[in-house]
Amino acid sequence: MILRRSLFVMLCCAAFLFIEPVRAHENLTEATLYAPKPSHLYTYDYVENDEGQIRRGVMVKKQERSYQIYLPPKLSNSTKPAPMVVLLHGAGRSGISLVEKWKRIADENGIILVGPTSSGEGWDFEQDGTDFISAVLQDVAAEHIIDPKRVYLFGHSAGGVIALYLSIAHADMFAASAVHAAHLMKPSDRALIERAARKVPLYFMVGDNDPLFPVAIVKESAMAFAEKGHKTFIVTLDDHNHWYYDNAVYINRRAWSFFTKNPLP
Repeated sequence: MILRRSLFVMLCCAAFLFIEPVRAHENLTEATLYAPKPSHLYTYDYVENDEGQIRRGVMVKKQERSYQIYLPPKLSNSTKPAPMVVLLHGAGRSGISLVEKWKRIADENGIILVGPTSSGEGWDFEQDGTDFISAVLQDVAAEHIIDPKRVYLFGHSAGGVIALYLSIAHADMFAASAVHAAHLMKPSDRALIERAARKVPLYFMVGDNDPLFPVAIVKESAMAFAEKGHKTFIVTLDDHNHWYYDNAVYINRRAWSFFTKNPLP
């Protein structure tokens, strides 16, 4: 009897850790997961650390702009094309923040990390979109051997929002995109998805208690992409809010796993 009860408890615990993905649309897969650290244990204390990163400047519209780059040690003598992840930070941060939180995964997998810094507290497509991101990618490609079929885009919060618009405007540039806590800003912007040159695979992650990007609105954006033919996944993280940094490695690993399955054809 005790053994049966123990087995029942184990099965219940397993069910809470992962809820089987469901499909609300043929192109949309939904899942609910628990991140390793629950929200009541978050430190809410993060200071950017640029150890190992290089700051580079590029000229955009006669202004010098900056970005961070990180090269894993295993790439120092490599002549093979490497994958690259472009990382777009949250409001009030710089390119340092996401590059720092991706370094462990980059070291393990030989990924070049690129973290542009926005022109202001947040991101503005006019100032930080096409011209800036294109200039950054050209500058990186001039110095390093990039695999053009494995250039990916990841954004958090405000950076995730602009990542969605860049995924539409530059669908031929990024093999796949992933965002944490982001959605299209206006319902009318869903019409922009039609302009994408290809169907970019997209991976949304959002906390069930995110006060800035509610799950329902994030799901609406995910569905909008799915309805236009984009292979789209949305993961709701239970007992999680908007704070990225305490569960960053977990979130980033899920994004990287998605990227590895979706290179450009």
